[in-house]
Amino acid sequence: MVAPAVREPFGMICLEAMACGTPPIATTTGTQLHVIVPDGPCATGWLVQPDDPEDLAHALITALADADERKRRGTNGRSPIESAYSWSRTADRYVPTYHQAAPRCPRAASSPARNPKESPRPSINGLLLDMNGLFRN
Repeated sequence: MVAPAVREPFGMICLEAMACGTPPIATTTGTQLHVIVPDGPCATGWLVQPDDPEDLAHALITALADADERKRRGTNGRSPIESAYSWSRTADRYVPTYHQAAPRCPRAASSPARNPKESPRPSINGLLLDMNGLFRN
């Protein structure tokens, strides 16, 4: 996966590629600089200078010429992305925010039944506990 963009603030495309085991080639701008390890035994992809076609061409040729190196970098990149951005981990980061917001929202804290024959709507806390359990399974 090649992302030579110069103004890519977060680099979601690089994270998605790494989650699929594909080592990215990206510029040394934005978050890519902090997500992609370009050298050494833990390398996860290749970084190139922005607006430098020769550097980009060199990285492409290097990546295309060595399938074993692409596989190694892809394997190296997948594990940290899975642990940092899994659904379980994402839920763990969101749940405290929802718990902080719930007391400020009177409707979410306890919603009355719409009519006497219907059961009450679940509270936001109950929904969050269910959602958190769902993401952990």
